[in-house]
Amino acid sequence: MQDLKWRPDIDGLRAVAVLSVVLFHAFPRQVAGGYIGVDIFFVISGFLISSIIFRSLNRKNFTFYDFYSRRVRRIFPALILVLASCYAFGWHTLLANEYEELGEGIAGGAGFVSNFVLWSGTGYFDSAAELKPLLHLWSLSIEEQFYIFWPLLLWLAWKFKANSLLITSLIALASFLLNLQTIQQDGVAAFYSPLTRFWEILIGASLACYTFQKGAGRDVLPLVGSDGKKEAYVVNVLSILGAFLLALSVLLLDKDSAFPGYWALLPVAGTALIIFAGHEAWINKYILSHKLVVWIGLISYPLYLWHWPLLVFPHIIVGEEPDWPTRAAAVVVSVLLAWLTYRFVEIPLRTSNRSGGLKLYTKALSASMVIVGCLGLSAFYSEGFPSRELAIKTAAISAAHKDHGSPEPGFKDGLLDLNEVNFVGEKTDAVLFLGDSLMANYFSRVEYLYSNASDSPIFSATFAPRSGCRPVPDGKGINSEGRRCDEYYAAVIKLAEAPKYKRIALSASWESVFSDGTYSSTGKGLMEDLLRLSEMGKDIFLISMAPFSPKLSPERLAKNIRLSHLSGGNATLEGDYKINRNEVDFLKQPAGILMRQMADSIGATVINPLDTLCSELTCRYVKDGEPLYVDAYHLRSSVSRTSATYIDGLLTTRDLVNLVKTEDGNRALIKSVSIE
Repeated sequence: MQDLKWRPDIDGLRAVAVLSVVLFHAFPRQVAGGYIGVDIFFVISGFLISSIIFRSLNRKNFTFYDFYSRRVRRIFPALILVLASCYAFGWHTLLANEYEELGEGIAGGAGFVSNFVLWSGTGYFDSAAELKPLLHLWSLSIEEQFYIFWPLLLWLAWKFKANSLLITSLIALASFLLNLQTIQQDGVAAFYSPLTRFWEILIGASLACYTFQKGAGRDVLPLVGSDGKKEAYVVNVLSILGAFLLALSVLLLDKDSAFPGYWALLPVAGTALIIFAGHEAWINKYILSHKLVVWIGLISYPLYLWHWPLLVFPHIIVGEEPDWPTRAAAVVVSVLLAWLTYRFVEIPLRTSNRSGGLKLYTKALSASMVIVGCLGLSAFYSEGFPSRELAIKTAAISAAHKDHGSPEPGFKDGLLDLNEVNFVGEKTDAVLFLGDSLMANYFSRVEYLYSNASDSPIFSATFAPRSGCRPVPDGKGINSEGRRCDEYYAAVIKLAEAPKYKRIALSASWESVFSDGTYSSTGKGLMEDLLRLSEMGKDIFLISMAPFSPKLSPERLAKNIRLSHLSGGNATLEGDYKINRNEVDFLKQPAGILMRQMADSIGATVINPLDTLCSELTCRYVKDGEPLYVDAYHLRSSVSRTSATYIDGLLTTRDLVNLVKTEDGNRALIKSVSIE
């Protein structure tokens, strides 16, 4: 297959796409909508690859082997280099649990299924997006999944003389409509599913179909403005409108936008208009075709691959977001590495004219990708190679990170399945536990209390929190996407009305519920529901937040050990670490004060975990070299099992006589053994 006539303005569009993404990742608050660069890439890819297929079909020299071997030589070299580099660097810098996750990412990237890996790995305790070095490969995976079936479909359409433009348009429409439907139900699925993203690539493919049909197979596919049939002002208007839509996308969108959905029309339409305008439009000819812009476009693929790992690894090593000079330096280094990759890896493979050599390259690249994928799988299935020197030094930290987990009620078609979360006590009267992952944190304690059948608590219990879902109505702005939180809340609040539930206990990330920005829309709705339950004769308990701070995170604790290891030292985590109690006491923060006021207004009881977990002055978060927390917010399951005794009274006291006044005048359950 021969390439189409080169259009420098499309390389310029690539530059716009990659710079948008890179700047968004490096400076997310300043370039909040820069992630639309990926959508620009989708349209460009659909246009160029489909154009190449049409040209080859028209010349009757299309072969599937030729197409896929070209994809291998285009995609594999830089990707193999980046994946192997991450594997090697991670060996010396990542904890066992982190290296395990990196291995999964490498395997997903090598197999072009990263989007499915990320889609299925949206559990609450999975690493945050900013800590996944290969997160960005999801878009590359979607592209390659598209090209599994697309060449075959175009070949069939050509063979049977079907209308390729009509077929492409209909499939694009179906994908777009599915995107609109899915975004309402599951934002994560809409983002990562290939079926809800293919329409963006198909818009570019539709452009290729149109230009090919119009060109009737001539050597140069004529676009509007390229053959003089349209006045210059028409193509300029199209190009300016396209540029305006792209700029509007970057300025209007942010991480909270329901994307892709309707919003994706802005960057997709903008990109299509610029391509359709042709290379003679003023913006295309003088801005997008500028030498510097084109140069960035030429290195856009390796730049996209390199920039994200270079931003993420410093974040992992220091345990917090790097300062802006570090992020800016990472961008500069990524540009340098991208140029080196383009110059010394990509160009040599593209310029070889020896057919035998090309076949050998293709086979070698395919074998290398398989090897890299196997390396990733080995890191994943070995749980991060815990025998590595750094992994041994940080074994306690990795163990803390994995010390979590609890079953959740099944939830399908609006119905709850409580079989695995019911506990039988001496009485049929029960306590209902509701909340998000902070309540799920207490499962190990509840399970422990019921572990001895001959000495079970007085009350029965139903443990029904849902990670990522604050126990509030209409929690769209503060709940995790894809968890159907509002539906779940409606189901458990209805469950709470059952006569057997005498006590309702709630624990959650209250700082998001009672913040100034959300209380009016969510907290008040919760208060109304709890007041109604209280009027039904049920006792309401709000469990305040346990100590929370970035300082508690095991990853933060690993900083000195990592740096020491890299410099040849032997630092480990030893002794005890404590934090000032006032720094982590939620009830002394504005949101905590608001929560307490709400509790008092409806007669609810507030339980303060700090009365048990802390001394009067400090809260311990490392004991004898063992971290006590999974992350900045959550106790380890093993710690909760032995130390979260402040919830025991909910299950073991017959009445509320054992509630006492604390020094600050608030009701709380009598304290038990402190981990201090």
